[in-house]
Amino acid sequence: IFPLPAAGLTRSFMCLNPLTPIIVSGRTWLAGSGEVMPAGFFGILLASILLIAIGLLFFKVAMPHLIERLSS
Repeated sequence: IFPLPAAGLTRSFMCLNPLTPIIVSGRTWLAGSGEVMPAGFFGILLASILLIAIGLLFFKVAMPHLIERLSS
C-alpha cells in the first residue's frame, strides 16, 4: 500500500519481513516504478521451492503408512 522508505529504522524493520521482497518486486513489475529487490525475491522463491520439495518427500513417505493404518 505504501512504498518502502529510502532509509531509516522503518526500512530496516520492514526489510526483516520475509514478504517485503515479494510485495515490493511484484508492485514494481506491475507499476513499472520504484525499487526492485531481486536477491530477496529469488532467495524466498528458492527457499519456497526447497520447502515444497521437502514437504512432498515427507508426504510420499508417509502416505503408504497412513493408508495401511486406515485400512485396518
